[in-house]
Amino acid sequence: MSGADKIWEVTGGSNQGGILVRQGKNTTSAQLDQRLATGALVRELAMENGRLQYELASGTGPRTGWVSTTLKDKPLLRLLGAGGADKLANASAMDGDIPVPAILRPHRDVAPTFLPCGHLEVFKPTLNQKKFKESCAQRLPGQFYGLSLPATPEDFASEEFGAKWLTEAMQKAGTLPKSNSVAQMVNWRRFEGGGSGPKVLFQVEYAVDDASLDKTLFAKFPWTLEENEQQKIVEQGQGKFGDNWGGEINFYRFISSHVSFPVPKFYFGDLNRASHQAIIINAAVPWPEADKTEYKPYEVLPPCGKCEDYVLKDPNEYYFAIVRRQGTLAALGKTNKLGPDVAKVQWYNYSPRNDVFCCMAMPGHEVAMRKFIEETAPHIFPEDMRASSFLDKFVVQLPAIMRSQEDIAKYIYQDEAYIGFQHQNGNTDNAYFYRRPNGELDCGLLDWGSFAQMSFASAFQGSFVSCLAEMLAEYDDRLVCAWADAYHSNGGPPIDVEELLLQYRMVTAVSIYGCIASVRLLGVPEVKATIWDKVQSWNDDLIRKNFGLKFTVSMMYNRALLWKLRGDTYWTSFQSWLNRGKVGPAKAAEAAAAAERHAELLKLSVKDLKDEITAAGLSAAGAAEKEDLVRLVERARA
Repeated sequence: MSGADKIWEVTGGSNQGGILVRQGKNTTSAQLDQRLATGALVRELAMENGRLQYELASGTGPRTGWVSTTLKDKPLLRLLGAGGADKLANASAMDGDIPVPAILRPHRDVAPTFLPCGHLEVFKPTLNQKKFKESCAQRLPGQFYGLSLPATPEDFASEEFGAKWLTEAMQKAGTLPKSNSVAQMVNWRRFEGGGSGPKVLFQVEYAVDDASLDKTLFAKFPWTLEENEQQKIVEQGQGKFGDNWGGEINFYRFISSHVSFPVPKFYFGDLNRASHQAIIINAAVPWPEADKTEYKPYEVLPPCGKCEDYVLKDPNEYYFAIVRRQGTLAALGKTNKLGPDVAKVQWYNYSPRNDVFCCMAMPGHEVAMRKFIEETAPHIFPEDMRASSFLDKFVVQLPAIMRSQEDIAKYIYQDEAYIGFQHQNGNTDNAYFYRRPNGELDCGLLDWGSFAQMSFASAFQGSFVSCLAEMLAEYDDRLVCAWADAYHSNGGPPIDVEELLLQYRMVTAVSIYGCIASVRLLGVPEVKATIWDKVQSWNDDLIRKNFGLKFTVSMMYNRALLWKLRGDTYWTSFQSWLNRGKVGPAKAAEAAAAAERHAELLKLSVKDLKDEITAAGLSAAGAAEKEDLVRLVERARA
């Protein structure tokens, strides 16, 4: 039995309210304020000389720490045998006398037992748009289970699919017994939330009632070309965000049953790489009614819309909950506790060349942003952001950092200690929150698109890219440290937190430049007349009601404001990084060769540049200057 499978029960400390817990394995390390209650069940993380490092599975006490298994030859804990898993499954449904719903329990305690299936080949982008569109016209079976796949929510509810297809799909996955079936689908409702495609919330009735089966389910689909051509090309053709659909299905099918925190139960998922079809079906999160205002422990709190953290009372609380989950996940990956299929799945290979957040951006965004702040929509920005003293630095510092973008991307991927499994988009709209009996805010994570190993520093951007600048400016260092605390307390091998902070700041600076790129479209005269002359703030109702506009405006505004609030710190860190000797003779020669190639490309005509961009399947839309076209050609050749 591995350590992760060993369950211990606390038997000592009944007269003292539980047993002592210390921060470290030594008995002289700091004692934690709370005791581990008698009767609590814990998982073994490590054992050294009678000292147990544990993770709380049920009961009350510190979430993790070190305890002695005996005191003066008297046992304080007992190792449960083969029945430990069953006892835990029953016990973890309660926290004291408070019931804990399955969707808020550690998923490894409640995950279904899947039937065996194969693995997908690695995702490869299709940059040629003509070939991509031709492939999308195909209708091919799913590669995991061989079933025809509905292309849209309407297909899913049709007679061709419906309850009969859902029965077969869930039975093939192993999430519905052969002795049962879906009798009918009811209360079907299509909706659109997020950018990756349409969703469906629906209820099912089973032929045989089974308390272990969820009756309210959620399904998601990628866009068809007819519904949203641009998004489908960017997401599934170019792979701008990685292996979005394959990453999520691989997470739920092979990884979710090993994680120690809540995620929605997975019922079925499949895709076809060649035709770019996909479907994912999960248990629906039990969101509260809109008029509910009071919440008990273990009741799911209202959802937070993307880029709408301003509706939260203390948004920092929510991000601390998220980074604790992310740190835990990273540790589980580093300590080989994410199951036997981790090594078999062909994960998308994030690297300096294709990192989502530390990526190349066309030059000139800083000039366009300054014009936008000073002329197009000055009234939506704070007075100190409109000051020349800030804008003069803004247009110098960010381009200087972007000239080192390639080096920064290589830097954050040069040490494997700072690379691991992460939720690539772990922000407040991809989580569901609840409070524990002690008032602590906690969360489960959903929407696992593009799951893979990536730079930890880059993964922070996925969590923070849509948050409020004021919150992040105040808490970013503490959030990174909270991630590291969760990582180390769950057994992750040691990493240097100061180094992690430096990497985080470097990627944040690059990410800020990428996020202000939308100003090129938002600053044109037509948008000024229809939007900026009519709104009073960056989150005005006119902006909020349009998801795409809300998303781009929020990121542009808050990332620019973040530079105002934290730019001096990030700039100082950048200077420190430059002075660490990262650029040696070999690097200087490489940079000189790249500059020579760049100069040669600038000699080409605009037509030749555009022809090469088109031949590579990319678009020259938005490339206002010849320099922009050269950057796109360099990207295509890379």
